[in-house]
Amino acid sequence: MKYKMIFTFLFFSSFMGALERLPEQYCISYGKKDASLEIIEYFSFSCPQCIRCFTREFEGIKDKYIDSGLIRWVFHPMPMDLSTIQAMHCLSLLDGDKKKIFLEAILPEMDGQRPDLAVALMKRAMDFFSQEVIDLENLELLGETSTFQDAFSYVNQDNTVEAVPSLEVNGKQLSEIPTEYTVERLWNQIKETL
Repeated sequence: MKYKMIFTFLFFSSFMGALERLPEQYCISYGKKDASLEIIEYFSFSCPQCIRCFTREFEGIKDKYIDSGLIRWVFHPMPMDLSTIQAMHCLSLLDGDKKKIFLEAILPEMDGQRPDLAVALMKRAMDFFSQEVIDLENLELLGETSTFQDAFSYVNQDNTVEAVPSLEVNGKQLSEIPTEYTVERLWNQIKETL
């Protein structure tokens, strides 16, 4: 009986504190789902370091590891700021390839932009896709969306990502910046176990 209680406690405590990710509709995925290594990058559309990593590092990572099928990369937004929640709303209306185009067009332009210019970029992107979107500057309207509710639930969970950019590698949270060097080191570690 004593061992059964201990096992039950350990079983249920393993679920406590687990990070619940945002629904897939807000994430942007690159690479094959069955790749040996899955890297989730937690990022914000207003984070200068996230933007620099994307503009300076991601293309090399994509060319070497993602396009070759070794790594699956998922950009997971961290709804810590208004620009990211606005972008999440746009992403929720797009399919996979359009999400990638949105990210690749918008994120490099966000560095140092005023919030109103960032919204203008998002609106232009959605117009390009002929996709209607709410008035992203109307906070009352944005607050009524499922995007806002999902963002609110995400940031209010007990366990969350502490900083952006940061990585999750095959389910394990790391305090790493997403550089080509970091990815090469992670790949070298994982390929030894394959």
